Amino acid sequence: MTSRPKHCRLLLPAAACLVLVGCEIRDEQVRTTQPSRLRWPDPISRRLDADTTPAAGQTAGTIAFVENCAAGRRLADAGNKPLLIIFRATWCRWCSAFTQQTLNDPAIVALSEQFVCVQVDADRNGDVCRRYGVTHFPTVLILAADDSELTRRSGHTLAADLQPLLRQALTPDRLAATVPPTIPEPTTTRSPRDIGSEPEQPVQTATTPPDTIGR
Repeated sequence: MTSRPKHCRLLLPAAACLVLVGCEIRDEQVRTTQPSRLRWPDPISRRLDADTTPAAGQTAGTIAFVENCAAGRRLADAGNKPLLIIFRATWCRWCSAFTQQTLNDPAIVALSEQFVCVQVDADRNGDVCRRYGVTHFPTVLILAADDSELTRRSGHTLAADLQPLLRQALTPDRLAATVPPTIPEPTTTRSPRDIGSEPEQPVQTATTPPDTIGR
């Protein structure tokens, strides 16, 4: 009887564990040489010498990103705002979930207006990732106006995790200026049966004594 190689015997228990437990990768390493198959939306560019307001055509309810880190640092310094940098990669599955869910949360969008927001693609801006020591994606990096690091978080981050980080990075006056997301109030409709069951209010006429109203 031919014995199995030692490495084959080790692979069988590992494969069984993989089937039972599953594979869940929260963050992935930098691979700037891998070809990009998916294309992220290009960041919103704005002319620093002409306009510092949000770019025209920006869809309401989404975060407005500036073009790159250099432009973001200039805007942050000019407006004395913290810098919010989102590092992501097209090949990272958690980046897609983070963008579609967390960054679209109304509370996160409202808080982002107090920051200068930049998105960095690892495939196109590997030098920026190396400059800030980012090796996992997605990574949220918050810098002060002087480019000093305030906080960072890597891996898939829920809105409930990101919101306190953003609030802690804001000064009290900027936090107070944050406009909370508007939640429409539920409208109540009355059916004809409810209208007919309401007590009738007395109507004062010229012959009704004033003291009888409301009895």
